[in-house]
Amino acid sequence: MAKAVTLGIVLVLSLSGCLGFFVPEPAPTVQFVPPPAGARVTPLRFGRITAALRHGTEVGDYQFGLLCAPPYNYLTWGAVRKAIEGPVIRDLFVQTLSDAGYDVAGDSRRLYDEDEDLQRAELVVSAEVVDLDLALCSRVSPFFLVYAGEAGEATIKIAWTVYSRLLRRPVYRTTTTGRAASNHTRFDAPGSFTEEAFGAAAAALAAEEGFRAVGFALDPVDAAAVLRGPERRSREPGVPAQSDAAARRPLTLARRPPNHGLMRRDAGAAVGAVVLIAGGSGHGSGFFIGEIDGGGLILTNAHVVGDAERLRVTLADNSVEIGTVLRRHPVRDAALIRIDRPPPMVLPIREKPVVVGEDVYAIGAPLYEKLRGTVTRGIVSALRREPVTRLPEIQADVAVYGGNSGGPLVDADGNVVGFTVGGFVDRGVATELNIFIPIIDALQRLQVGLAPKGLTPKGLTPKGLTPKG
Repeated sequence: MAKAVTLGIVLVLSLSGCLGFFVPEPAPTVQFVPPPAGARVTPLRFGRITAALRHGTEVGDYQFGLLCAPPYNYLTWGAVRKAIEGPVIRDLFVQTLSDAGYDVAGDSRRLYDEDEDLQRAELVVSAEVVDLDLALCSRVSPFFLVYAGEAGEATIKIAWTVYSRLLRRPVYRTTTTGRAASNHTRFDAPGSFTEEAFGAAAAALAAEEGFRAVGFALDPVDAAAVLRGPERRSREPGVPAQSDAAARRPLTLARRPPNHGLMRRDAGAAVGAVVLIAGGSGHGSGFFIGEIDGGGLILTNAHVVGDAERLRVTLADNSVEIGTVLRRHPVRDAALIRIDRPPPMVLPIREKPVVVGEDVYAIGAPLYEKLRGTVTRGIVSALRREPVTRLPEIQADVAVYGGNSGGPLVDADGNVVGFTVGGFVDRGVATELNIFIPIIDALQRLQVGLAPKGLTPKGLTPKGLTPKG
């Protein structure tokens, strides 16, 4: 008799567990609004996800009742933690915000150049799990009396922080809630419901007006001054920052009187023309080569700017400006950046080629940003050509390291003859075999020329001079 009662209970539990009477409330849907006409879509990427929950914290349970089979145990944070640490979370963020019209860099679905694409992100969006509530129901197959998966729902609360890589501070914080629910069974319910709930929280973030103001550059107070700029031209790497026509338009720089004996007399004086450029995956150097439309024009490496449209530029006086990439030449590894303020100092450009054995000085920020303005000395070791492109190069034994890239190479008088591009490393140790790009060749590739002697191009005024007429 007892055996028959037991079998009857199991049968009731099994049948009730598969009939679908456990019906969680449907999860709400979010309606995305298209980006406003004329708004700049600011490139962003997903940063990281953390949790305010401690290991062992109860985050849900398996429901008790005739419709849900035992065991009715609790769920702890440790049981679902791996779900938020996996790649699915990032993919959900990228897909959700891309569908909402945001420009999300670093899409893992890209077939190539994913890391390079990450460099153009100006905003980094990070998430913290503040709360999680799971309610699951175990189901049993009525025919085979075996475990058949779980149905249920999950509610997650996420605290979001939006960090500006240009301002180097958070520009927006908010908290959203996401919910996922299904009466269809699955075998990875704790993790999959948590992931789906995160996706819903990301959708709620994408729809928030405050976040839209940052992502679409609409906030007139906090974000506009930094997040305003030219419209995004393309999401593919390696394209010009301007339109093709603008990138081909020749630029003419005012010719400046050459320096004489500057590096022997006061090498530190040349540091005033050198800047620190931060963006992408690290930092590099650059230097002012002139003035255009009232703003300073900076020359650096294409690999320093990456695929970014704008970067953080720190001047020698520690002031910070936002620089806009005007054009780049990836093969020559050269790029132009413009800031709104006039250059505090410009180093004259030497047109005469260097010769082997002459003294040269490199200026930049080796290894660490705090070391910006470092001056090192050496000699020209050889004049070579890059094996593949056959472009001219300067080899010198002047010491440079990562972070020097884009910094000027000047002669003993303080006139620019080239700029740093890289060096050779032997078993992880830097050598004295370093390579520099000749300044004139780089300017030619970028369609930049010097005004004829004695003339000042229209719109370009040498510092300290006033054009006549």
